Amino acid sequence: HRRAAIRAHHTATHLLNLALRAVAGPESDQRGSSVAADRLRFDYAASGPRDPNAREEIETRVNAAIAEKLEVHIGEAPLDLAQKVNTVRAVFGERYPDPVRMVAVGPTVVDLLEAPENPDWLERSVEFCGGTHLKNTAEAGDFVVLSEQGLAAGIRRVTALAGEPARAARLEAAALEKRLSAVETGASSDSIDGVIRDFESATISVVDRHTLGGRIESLRASAKTARKAAAAENR
Repeated sequence: HRRAAIRAHHTATHLLNLALRAVAGPESDQRGSSVAADRLRFDYAASGPRDPNAREEIETRVNAAIAEKLEVHIGEAPLDLAQKVNTVRAVFGERYPDPVRMVAVGPTVVDLLEAPENPDWLERSVEFCGGTHLKNTAEAGDFVVLSEQGLAAGIRRVTALAGEPARAARLEAAALEKRLSAVETGASSDSIDGVIRDFESATISVVDRHTLGGRIESLRASAKTARKAAAAENR
């Protein structure tokens, strides 16, 4: 079970790397990563932060690749030939063995080497990698970005979830939205402070956090007004 979770997060890391190239530009080279059973972390080169729309696009692009049910192909290739594939993403400053192990999401390694400049490959994830992966992107199930933040000068970090942890984050966001709606309409005895507290500590997508955040701020303002009114009455 643990290895399956690691495979989901590792393949999702490759899909995230591709999505960042599309959203943040080709200069968004990988500068570090960590793959675990409960989450993934990916560091990349960037000149500035991503806005909410860009974060949503990153998440959408990865989930689109998952929905495509793409086969994940693994094979070795001569390093000089592998480096000619137009879409290949390699770790900045890394030295690779010859032959090198390629992980390709969609096309086969043979197809890549036979037509390395095929423009269709630019829409697919291809990396030099020695790790464990899914056989098909559909096995990842879902993907959510938890955070995207600055790490150091010119370096940003994405923390994300795939598989069951991602599904749990979706369910947590849905439960929060339901509670929020009930409090907003007065159909719940749930406290405003309780909803705000649970929202702040929730493990949910940055997209859901942005969507619910405005409503949470309105609740916070309402709670503040109510406390002031109660204090005035007790004088």
